[in-house]
Amino acid sequence: MKAKLLLLIILISLAASHKAFASPLDKAFERMNNFNEQDWSFQMISRGEEDTVEVFNPLAKPEWSLISINGNHPSKKQIKAYYREIDEAEAEDDDGNLNLHEMIDVSSLRLLKDDGKVAKYSFTPILDDDDVDFTDKLEGELWHNKQKDFIERFDFFSKAPFSPMAGVKISNMQTSIRFQEISKDIFVPKEIFSEVSGRAFIVKKVDEKESQIYTNYQQVNKSNSRQ
Repeated sequence: MKAKLLLLIILISLAASHKAFASPLDKAFERMNNFNEQDWSFQMISRGEEDTVEVFNPLAKPEWSLISINGNHPSKKQIKAYYREIDEAEAEDDDGNLNLHEMIDVSSLRLLKDDGKVAKYSFTPILDDDDVDFTDKLEGELWHNKQKDFIERFDFFSKAPFSPMAGVKISNMQTSIRFQEISKDIFVPKEIFSEVSGRAFIVKKVDEKESQIYTNYQQVNKSNSRQ
């Protein structure tokens, strides 16, 4: 839970306004925004401090359901805590959509390798918080699938220790996001792996690894398509 909340804060800080630089990946970035979560149900399997199985269904109320915790049916107390965490996360998020183009200083893209099928680039993440600037402590890499023209993997990681907020010092942070195509030109998360280590308020050690696997995507609505 600690790592999940800390990672959420870092991801929110990385969501920045789009800078209008032309790049060979513009079309691929645009295609990554075709997915609308209000059109699809899916299952998320998380591994970390707790192992959980959750289901998202935009036609259900509430949309998220907690199926199991550590292989067991959740108690009423656990379900209450689960929905409280969702409410807190949604209060921090604008629309729930991950816009890769807005997380990248496109002018910093540098081609590292191209085998004709997949091209690998390095980049600098950008921020939207003028008061906290640790851009120089972060580095990113992405893999462009040239055959289907989409971003199949997106990584960012720390190059040096940094402080995302008062009292918290991160010595190591890594996040890797892999994507998959579930329908023609609809690309979605497949797996997210994150690792965070550091200290909170000097004495509290943070050392967490988490992963989320997204599966069983099913289209339940066609009225909100972004295509």
